[in-house]
Amino acid sequence: MSAIAPATGQSAGTQMAGIQGAAAHEPAAVLHICRQDSYQSRALVPGEALPDGLVWVDLVNPTPEQEQTVEAWIGVDLPPMASLRDITASRRFRRKGRAAILILPLLVQEATGHAHAEPVGFILVPELLVTLRATTPASFRSFVEEIDASRLDCPESVLIGLVEAVMGEVSDVLERTAAEVAPLARRAYAATSELGGRGRRADQVLQALIRALGREGDSIAVLLDALIWLDPIAEFLTEVSGHSFEPRHLTRIRAFDRDIAALARHGEGMSTRIQILLETAMGAITLRQSVINKILSIVAVVFMPPTLVGTVYGMNFANMPELAWPWGYPMALGVMGIAAVVPYLLFRWRGWL
Repeated sequence: MSAIAPATGQSAGTQMAGIQGAAAHEPAAVLHICRQDSYQSRALVPGEALPDGLVWVDLVNPTPEQEQTVEAWIGVDLPPMASLRDITASRRFRRKGRAAILILPLLVQEATGHAHAEPVGFILVPELLVTLRATTPASFRSFVEEIDASRLDCPESVLIGLVEAVMGEVSDVLERTAAEVAPLARRAYAATSELGGRGRRADQVLQALIRALGREGDSIAVLLDALIWLDPIAEFLTEVSGHSFEPRHLTRIRAFDRDIAALARHGEGMSTRIQILLETAMGAITLRQSVINKILSIVAVVFMPPTLVGTVYGMNFANMPELAWPWGYPMALGVMGIAAVVPYLLFRWRGWL
């Protein structure tokens, strides 16, 4: 196999990085060409003829001229960019003329650390694959960085390779989430063992814990939604698309069902664990509030009898014999002290303190 030789003199990874930087604002269209075990990539020139050996056209926010050129090559109208967000299952996987159209969710990592699923259109015809997207997901970058002629020998190989890259990205996110949840679990269980005495610090720890668990739970929800979206892909490609796949491709396609099921089970397990930890953290907050309320109740009960004694002797009646006694004041203090100590000792004896 000959070395990879991009026509522009840049590596595929460098080109993709440049596309990623421009993807949010500028249109881009990259042709991936494979000829005699050599790989090239270059920009699309609107109006040009179909290049020999072209297997993949990657469109990022394409211009109308770029769309018209590609439509002339494949003989099918490209779906509008707005239609990529259609949630109807029949619109995500459908046959249109000679083309099999798939709209798949690809994970995009935000600067804040959150991830969301960005829809990407895949239009597969016998001659080539067209991808239509607005951003550059990590799975696209990893696929292009590792691309070679053996992975770009036909449109089917590119489609399957990109789907496998999506599965790999989902798996990586699940692994990262599991690694981040492990210390959160230790913090959650530690919080339940230190419910009193730390004041504001304990509240801040519990609040930060709930925020962190909420972020991880949101990431898992995004992953599970993406897996639900991907679930029909194997059935569509093998039975509904009408596209002819080689046996080597069918073997890899049938593995999608197993991979999606395994990732879904893992994701559901992580979601359950995060829910348990959230309930633990909320339980710690409830217990902490219970401890505080208990302390306040005990203080109120301990000081209630002395307050009653003081209130009695604070009444302004003319005939109160104790007021004239030489030891009346010490007696009143003693009665109030006994009235406070007795409930305290009772609570200690009952184990309430």
